[in-house]
Amino acid sequence: MNRLDFVLNELKLHPEEPLNHYLVAIEYRSMGREDHSILLFQKLIIDFPSYLPTYYTLAELLFKIGEDIKAEAYANNGKIEAEKVNNLRLINELNQLIELNN
Repeated sequence: MNRLDFVLNELKLHPEEPLNHYLVAIEYRSMGREDHSILLFQKLIIDFPSYLPTYYTLAELLFKIGEDIKAEAYANNGKIEAEKVNNLRLINELNQLIELNN
């Protein structure tokens, strides 16, 4: 069983776990399927807005493909969610990501 099959199976068994959705999106990104990965990350943010790793990963990917406006918007949304739980580290990382890409 390859990694994609494994994470898809985990997602099927435990769809309530945001990590499983995240790992599927990561696998598609690693396979060069950035378009599909972006859609999965966007859906993950809609379904699990408090799953914070998604914001950085999606913003980084969008910056990589030149979608700077969208990337900055997701980074800023991530900072709002991170503020809700006082996650200063993520806020700092998202600020740095924005700065590095402007």
